[in-house]
Amino acid sequence: MSKSSPLRVKRVKRYHLARYPSHRDPDPTTYPQPVPYPASWKWVAALASAGLAATAGCNGPSAAGSSPNAASSAAPGNGSEGTVATSATASATNVKRNAADNPFSIAVSGLPYRTSGYGTGVPSWIDSDLARRVIERTFKQQEVSLQPGYEVKDEEVQMVATGYNKDEKLGYVFVDWDNLDVDALIQWSMPKNVLEGKLEAKVAYLKQQSVRLPNGQALVAEIAAAENLPDPARRKAALQQVLADVSSKLVSMKEAQELEKRAVEGEQFIAVISKYDRRFAVDGWSVELMEEYQEIEKIADPAKKKAAMQALHEKQARRQIELLETAVREYITWARSQGG
Repeated sequence: MSKSSPLRVKRVKRYHLARYPSHRDPDPTTYPQPVPYPASWKWVAALASAGLAATAGCNGPSAAGSSPNAASSAAPGNGSEGTVATSATASATNVKRNAADNPFSIAVSGLPYRTSGYGTGVPSWIDSDLARRVIERTFKQQEVSLQPGYEVKDEEVQMVATGYNKDEKLGYVFVDWDNLDVDALIQWSMPKNVLEGKLEAKVAYLKQQSVRLPNGQALVAEIAAAENLPDPARRKAALQQVLADVSSKLVSMKEAQELEKRAVEGEQFIAVISKYDRRFAVDGWSVELMEEYQEIEKIADPAKKKAAMQALHEKQARRQIELLETAVREYITWARSQGG
């Protein structure tokens, strides 16, 4: 605009109100037709190398751009709501073992959980600590005592169950951002060769992911020590052992499928309860809840603040707590009817 041009202000009769993208919006990678995700893997690599993946906040559980896949298994990047199945409790006389009767089948788990770099938003997932408290309380009400942190180690499954009763062969593993393996937590910026099993790619990705894993700093140091071994064969073996040790504490899709298979066959009943199960996605923060949250933030005493925050989360997720309690009770009844 030249200096002589006068500034003009024109009244607008109507305009579109801007809003933040919702997880209910169509995913740009699949609407109106599928696009090779995400245009090309070279594009992802270029973004990641430029540091845009980190600055966009797409590598954390609170990433605004993350969007889970449909509850039922679908094509990568599908942002649809998915089908939420309502499980019926198997009767004590029902000897037919059917995965559809499992209230925590993989079909409704939201796994694998896929993040998205396209800004379609995410639901408000149930708080992990709250979910575990509800699950533990329900098992106790059903007279099932659980041993916490039970290690499952056999040929097909190496992971840590959140709680397990060895006598009844009954328990659960709660899976979220902290304990899902790379094939069950697929981030949009993950290089393609990680899922292809390339050792160097998996090690590099593991270092990147160390921030979300327990003892992340120690893990990075362990990887560095293995990488500095001069003998190639020893270096490869050491890195493979690091990967195996980390994987033994995480839950993969293959392990989740194996646990589901064992339950259907009546061998063992470890429910895979997912934070990303859309049945338990909580309602957004209302103005009233946000005001309560801001008041809680002012509490100086850590113990009182924690208790108040727990109460607030329970208030927000009252409906989801009831659904979760019902599903856990149904799972216990179903497992016992199958011989558990």
